Amino acid sequence: MKKENVFSVLVGLLLCALVSSCGGGGDNSSKIVGKYSMDGRDDYECEFSAGGKYTSSVVDESHGYAIDTPGEWEVKGDVVYIKTRLTDVTARDLSGDVDEEAKESMLNSMKEVAGEMPVQERELNIVKLDGSGMTLEANGLEQVYTRIE
Repeated sequence: MKKENVFSVLVGLLLCALVSSCGGGGDNSSKIVGKYSMDGRDDYECEFSAGGKYTSSVVDESHGYAIDTPGEWEVKGDVVYIKTRLTDVTARDLSGDVDEEAKESMLNSMKEVAGEMPVQERELNIVKLDGSGMTLEANGLEQVYTRIE
């Protein structure tokens, strides 16, 4: 009778281990949720929201606006998959002093790119992920992101 109990416990532990290592990245999914700035680019922010919503933003404080690109994200193991829709790009005013001409010019440029590439899909390897930020890698190039929220 004891051997059967030990066997049942072992099978249960094995199933728990399998379930926790599968299904959307497990712990990495919860760790990645937050807002980040990209090292080396003061004008770029991205946000990974719970539920898979993603937003990247190019912030132009000198002209008073930000360009937001929506998308989705998911983690599978040590890889984050990001899909953005360039056709859905919007502009957000940061202050009352917005350079409307510069904002419209940037939106038009983004719409031109969207005409050739409406959806962008990226597959990034998670090199490092902790409370202070993350390092993602694609094609041998690493990019460091610092958590800002």
